Formats: sequence, C-alpha cells, structure tokens
Amino acid sequence: MNSNWFEILIILFIIVGIGVVLWATWKGGAANPVGTGGLDARQKTFDAELSGMRSQIDQIEERVEKMENHYAKASDIKRLEKRQEVLDGKLEAVGRDISAIREEAAERGALAKSTAGQLDRIYKVIVEKGMS
Repeated sequence: MNSNWFEILIILFIIVGIGVVLWATWKGGAANPVGTGGLDARQKTFDAELSGMRSQIDQIEERVEKMENHYAKASDIKRLEKRQEVLDGKLEAVGRDISAIREEAAERGALAKSTAGQLDRIYKVIVEKGMS
C-alpha cells in the first residue's frame, strides 16, 4: 500500500511539475518587458523617422513638380527655337524691304531735288520774261 501512495505522489509531482512549467512558459512569454520593451522603443523611433522621411519625400516631390511646371521642357524649347527661326526669316525680309524703301526714298529725294532745281530755273525764266 505504501508503494501505491508513493506512485501516486510521483505521478502527482510529475503532473504538478508539468503544470508549473506550462504556467511559467505561458506567463513568462506573455510578459517579457526586457526583450519586447527595447524592440517596441526601437520600432516607435523607426516609425517616427520613417514618417519624417515620408514627409520629406513628399516635399521633394512637390518641389520637383513645381520646377517642372516652372521651367521650360525640352519640347517647349525646340518649339520656341523653330518659331524663332521663322521670326528671324520674317525679320530679314522686313530688313530687306526697309533697305529697298530707303533706296527708293533716296532716289525720290534726288529726283525731288532735281525737280526743285528745274522749277527754280523755269521760275527765273518766267519771271525775267514777265518783268521785261
């Protein structure tokens, strides 16, 4: 009978030991302030840094978009260069026209001067004959 009690005590000791181990594992794993506390703090710091980086990236993207809208694009520059070439051609044509007008005005000025001289001579002849 003593061996019966002894066996029951051993079985009871084993069951209680298993229970204590299971309880300690469950409780110890659930509350591990040393291991998870440091990780939690590092994660919060990382999240804060990541949020700061995201806001900086958003600001940079806005600046780039403003720059793209503000400055001329390569296609705009090519279009303006072609338009400038057309305007340069028109300007040269206007310059040639102005030169032709100047030449014509000089010719007309010389003709007017010549005509004025001839009119003076005619006037002198008419006045002299009319006076005599």
